[in-house]
Amino acid sequence: MKADTAEPLLKLYAVQNLEGKFLHTKGYGDYGDIWTDSLVKAKIYFTPGPARGQITYFANNWPQYGIPLLVELHVTRMVGVAETTRVKKSQEQIAKKKLKRQEDHVTWEIKEAHRKISEANDTFKRLNTYEE
Repeated sequence: MKADTAEPLLKLYAVQNLEGKFLHTKGYGDYGDIWTDSLVKAKIYFTPGPARGQITYFANNWPQYGIPLLVELHVTRMVGVAETTRVKKSQEQIAKKKLKRQEDHVTWEIKEAHRKISEANDTFKRLNTYEE
């Protein structure tokens, strides 16, 4: 296998046990397994310190399983993804929602104006009946 000699753009770190499974964080309330077969689901660290801390934790608390490995991931390629169509679609949806909200507000103001006119007419009629 040919070794990659390109200088990595980024180094990432993961923790792997001796069975080849990767550490991943548990969900809410510590529910679920803490080891996964998939690197995609693994907890990825940006610096080696926190990953080493996890390795030390597992080595100290569960020595019968051995000392996990620090896996260093080298990112050597960067790919830009154009988001123009997604952003334009999102902007159109936001504009439609804003327009709908403005229309709803105008409708509400008209109804509120009719209610106030009706209330004023009722008050006028009530005060007019007490004339002497």
